[in-house]
Order: sequence, then structure tokens, then C-alpha cells
Amino acid sequence: MLAEIVVVARVLSPSVLPRDHGRAVRGWVYHLLGAGDPELAEQLHLPGGADESAGDRGPRNQKPFTCSELLDTQVRDDGLVSLPAGATVRLRLTTLSQRVFEALGAGLGVSDRQITLAVRDDAARRDRVAELEIINVSVLRLLTYPELTRLPGSRQWRLSFLSRTAFSSAAGDQMPDRGGGEPVHWLLPSPRLVLANLLAKWNQFAPDHDAGPVVDVEQFERALHGQIVVARVQELWTEPNQGEDLRGRGFRGTVDLQLVADLPRAVFDQFTALMNFAPFAGVGARTTEGWGQVAVRRLRPGVARRGGGGAPGRGEGEGRAQ
Repeated sequence: MLAEIVVVARVLSPSVLPRDHGRAVRGWVYHLLGAGDPELAEQLHLPGGADESAGDRGPRNQKPFTCSELLDTQVRDDGLVSLPAGATVRLRLTTLSQRVFEALGAGLGVSDRQITLAVRDDAARRDRVAELEIINVSVLRLLTYPELTRLPGSRQWRLSFLSRTAFSSAAGDQMPDRGGGEPVHWLLPSPRLVLANLLAKWNQFAPDHDAGPVVDVEQFERALHGQIVVARVQELWTEPNQGEDLRGRGFRGTVDLQLVADLPRAVFDQFTALMNFAPFAGVGARTTEGWGQVAVRRLRPGVARRGGGGAPGRGEGEGRAQ
């Protein structure tokens, strides 16, 4: 089950969190999963963290959920996030499996309304804590994998990276490692890496939810090689600019991806499914810590028929999640 859930909460007392506080949000999500489905929570804490065996589907480090950092906040010049008492903030959660969706619902049902976010501020060498109270929980979108595969396609898509995004060989993003050195950390929206990352998640979760067989990664990449480009960069920047640790940086911004030729029907359908999957799956590494939040928009003209044709269309259509 693919779900987009928004939690609205009120800050109970003045507090400050590090900019990189998504791991504290992830801790709260694990708390909910533990309350709703203890066995699942234990499985997700294991190395690899899959709730079902991945078999030969690729890296086993993909998690069947994502979460944002606190939204509707401002980052101070010193890199900290101030939370005034009474302020309202949002959290965005997504699920990639039926079991996780049910566990979150059960966890929210039995837990109290308070959220405690505790995170280590490495720069200040101290722990920081924020106390919030949930005032509303909404399921904005709920789709099965088969329903997702039937959404409209296009040759051109606009991807807006709403939070820090990066690709890492340590996260199984199909990047060449440097022979025992530090993991590769990539700060550009390479179409190949975007699709490879999404396909790894798709192969791990979609076949168990009646969305067809595992996709042959090498065959899919060969079919798309040279056929997809970054057609336009709307805006692109890296953040944060503080500190020297590259692994703490990611890119944000908006780019248009475009197919430059017709594709075989099966390949075009899978490409379409991955684009519609992106807002739920997130893109890149650390998507359970607030990274890789992405919105997608299907652009026209140049809408391809399902099957890879390319008759121009009129107007503009979109498949968007924020």
C-alpha cells in the first residue's frame, strides 16, 4: 500500500533542534511501528531492514517508509531550527507496504498524542529535545501498486527535490566504489541514478503487492541508455553550505527529465510507474531521515501514449505530491 500521510503538530515549549534532525523523526516513526507491530519493528531494525525477503531483487537496505524533517520551519544562520511555543509544524510520512501502513495506523491509535524528538547536536556536543502534540493526522493519498501503474505517462517530467538529496554507494545506489575507500557521495540529479535508486525500491516492494514480476535492472538500463536526459534545470543548489563534511550535504532544486526517443511499451510503462512512484519512495540515500523528498509533475506537450508513442498533447497534466 502506497500512502502519503501528513501529521500536524503543535510545539509545546520553546526548543531548538539541529538542522539535520530527521533521524529523530525516524526514531519516533520506529516508536509508532513498535507500538503497532512489534515484530515488524524488530525486522526493520535488522541490517538490511526489509520486512520481507528481497531474494535476488538487489540491495536489502531499502526501508518501506520515508519521513520528512519538520516542515514549516526556518533555519537560523547558525544552522539550528527554532521552534517557538505554540507554533504549528508538519511531518510527511509515506509507506511502501501494506504492513507498514497498518502498523503506523495501529501505532497512532494506541500511542498518546505527544511526539518527543531527541537528537544529538554534534556541533554543540549536546542533546536537544523538542516536545510536540499531534493535532491532526491526514491520509492525503492512498494507492495500490496496480493503481499506480495505471496512472498517465509522459515523455517529460518535472522533479522538484524538496529536501536534501544525495546518492551514495554505501546506500546501494549502484555507484562504483573506490576500492575500500570512503563511499562515493553524489550531489547531482543524474537520471541514471534517480531511476536506478527508484527501481531498487520498486523491485523490493512492488512484486509483493501484485505489481508484476521483478524488473530486470540491466535490461531496463540498457533500454534507457542515451534515451533520457536532463532537458532543463529550473534551479539547483547544494545545502547546507556549513561545515566541511561532504556527506552532510545534498542538492535541492527542480529539473525536467525527458525521453528523447520512443521506448518499447514495457519499458515506457515501467518508466512511468517509477516517476509516479518517486513521491512515495523518495530519491537517493537517507529517505527515512528527511532526505530525498520529491514532487513530480507530468509535463505536456510531448505526452507519450502508453506503449511509447509520441503524439503531442495540449495543455498540462500533473501527478504531484507535496
